[in-house]
Amino acid sequence: MTRVTTVLAIARADFLERIRGQSFLLTLGFALYLGYLATVGKLMLRVGHMRGILNSAWVGGLLSLVASAFISLAGFYFVKNTIQRDRDTRVGHSRGHSDLEIHLRSWENGK
Repeated sequence: MTRVTTVLAIARADFLERIRGQSFLLTLGFALYLGYLATVGKLMLRVGHMRGILNSAWVGGLLSLVASAFISLAGFYFVKNTIQRDRDTRVGHSRGHSDLEIHLRSWENGK
């Protein structure tokens, strides 16, 4: 196997592992529900006593606000779980240090 196919195989296995969990289905369902609520006008954004007119510009702006808030929260949840899993399996910690140490030592020896 070449390096590219190895990386692609690892990425595919990691992707399949993530989408098989309950948290992925829960997050996907919640994202679809929020998008539906914003599209039909049940999710409202008010500034003081004013709200926007339900047209394409307002729905697009509302969806972008909902998406950015949701993606940042859901992204934190997924990244936190990934970091915790790497700590439990001691994969990321040793791999990160070994690369850094190799680069630092090669730079140090080059002087």
